[in-house]
Amino acid sequence: MALHEFQECIDSFGADFSRWPEECVGPARALIENDPEARLIYREALEITNLFTLSLSEKAPAGLMDRICTLAEQSSAPASKASKGTSLECKEESQTEYASGMFAQKHRQGA
Repeated sequence: MALHEFQECIDSFGADFSRWPEECVGPARALIENDPEARLIYREALEITNLFTLSLSEKAPAGLMDRICTLAEQSSAPASKASKGTSLECKEESQTEYASGMFAQKHRQGA
């Protein structure tokens, strides 16, 4: 397997060999063993995978959404009669949206 083919597989399937086509796994492992650049590419792919895994396992603290909604409602002053009686509707964000935000935050902190 050539290095550019290995990079294409990493880009397509990630670092988890169980997602790779079977015929590519053996040559990829051999390339990692013999090529320092392939090892680096593989290590970086593993780090990215681990960051996503960590991010998806984190959950928002209990009551966070309620506190955010309360603060948002307190800070929004009615500007007209049309806005009287209406309140800001807060929807609970999905775990994926939260995890994406956590990943971005960790990435910015690490940069």
